[in-house]
Amino acid sequence: MDVCAEKEKEELTEALVKAAGAAFRSLQETTKEHFYYYVLVFDEGLHPYISAWSDEALEKSVVEQQITEDETRWWKWDCSDSPYAVYGYDDFFGEVSELLDKRESLLSGEELYGIEWD
Repeated sequence: MDVCAEKEKEELTEALVKAAGAAFRSLQETTKEHFYYYVLVFDEGLHPYISAWSDEALEKSVVEQQITEDETRWWKWDCSDSPYAVYGYDDFFGEVSELLDKRESLLSGEELYGIEWD
């Protein structure tokens, strides 16, 4: 890997760590809920976001969505059904998104969805 590519990788990693950390901290501070699950997710466009579940959010969601007891076993771990999926994306992931968009513009489709994803 050349020096330029290594620098870009480090810059992206730093931005990602900063964004995810800020989003998770904000979620904890603004909700005051008891979280049992945090996850960093990459969508098909390679843009990361966070999701999380708290005991309180799960309980409310199960009632509102009429989730059965059997379904609750998998529902409680489903990041896309969490009310906190994509939490803080617009507030915290702007720099990450810009860096990824810049990186994407330099890659072919094969590189983007093959090598880059790997």
